[in-house]
Amino acid sequence: MATPAKRTYRTSPFGKAVHPWLNKADTKFNEAGVFKTGQRVPIAEAQAMMDLVQKEAERYLAEVTEGMTAKDRKAWTLYVPFEVETDDNDNPTGFVVFNYKQNATIRLKSGEEKKITIRLQDGTGADNARPIFGGSDIRVLYALRDVKMTSGKQAGVRLDFCGVQVRKYAEGGQAGGGFGAIDGCEDEDYGAGEAMPPADRSGSAAAADGDY
Repeated sequence: MATPAKRTYRTSPFGKAVHPWLNKADTKFNEAGVFKTGQRVPIAEAQAMMDLVQKEAERYLAEVTEGMTAKDRKAWTLYVPFEVETDDNDNPTGFVVFNYKQNATIRLKSGEEKKITIRLQDGTGADNARPIFGGSDIRVLYALRDVKMTSGKQAGVRLDFCGVQVRKYAEGGQAGGGFGAIDGCEDEDYGAGEAMPPADRSGSAAAADGDY
């Protein structure tokens, strides 16, 4: 069997966690569980990441709509996993919020199910299971995955992730329960549309693939 291509894992800028579910998975809408967090980052520090996500999303939308009629192509819209923040008067605040998601259970090509945990580290690079509340200052080890939502006629990329490092912990609030010592984050036997296992971690790059 051919060895799956490794995917690129990159390190986000630091930003404040928004509604994090990192210590444990959120099972409210998915019994199998989903790890997730928003991340509020100043646009000046996030622009390079925004440009990368936008470029890859546009690439995949073009792939999905290639060969369609002009009418059908026009019905499809771009999906990106971030939103530029505005105030109550719709004025930009200077921040962007990225949204990361990772399935807590994945199905391998062999049919086996595998439980996933997110590696959590403190500012020293040591593993640390301390609860991560909203407002904590974090950076995320993420990969882009092509995503196609046929029912809503959207295509783009989503942000999978396998590790989070906390520079400063927030106290109280809501919590779901390149980072120094993290070495190697790569796919081993994931299926298209499945989130990847975080067994090996690497900040080095390989292209994302597969529909969500």
